[in-house]
Amino acid sequence: MQRMNRMVLGLVAVFVLGGSLALLGCSSDDEENTIEIRDQATAASTLGGRAFTFTDGSVFGVTPAGTNTTLAFNATASRFALSALGRRATGPVTYGSCILNVGAGTNPDATGGGSNFPAGTGPQPNSVLTLTGCTFDSDATTLTVTTTQGTATSIVGVPTGTGGFGG
Repeated sequence: MQRMNRMVLGLVAVFVLGGSLALLGCSSDDEENTIEIRDQATAASTLGGRAFTFTDGSVFGVTPAGTNTTLAFNATASRFALSALGRRATGPVTYGSCILNVGAGTNPDATGGGSNFPAGTGPQPNSVLTLTGCTFDSDATTLTVTTTQGTATSIVGVPTGTGGFGG
């Protein structure tokens, strides 16, 4: 009986040790796969030529809440296009964080960009959307953004192709 108890205790010890080693071998540290976008070079290599769809555009000021909104970047990530409900806002991007500068006009295809969102439904001409957090996840191919309106993570980013950025 004592021999059986020792054998059971030994097996339990082996399973606990083996389980602990297995957990140590499985790292779930996603930080090594996320890149905070703070400069043009990083943005070009991670965001350039991609479009990211968010299932709720309210983080960008798009209403109503729950509206699918797409944020796309040109190949160098120096320009953006924000689209929702058949409307668009476009313009240059600056970095420190991701700062989307909507062009002055009401035609998003004009030189310098612009916005054709009606008042109260999305970014307006000459507005600035400062994404205080702008993080690309290279494993999931997603973009997480934070503004004063909250935080949102996109679904998988896809290549944009060409055009669609205005000026």
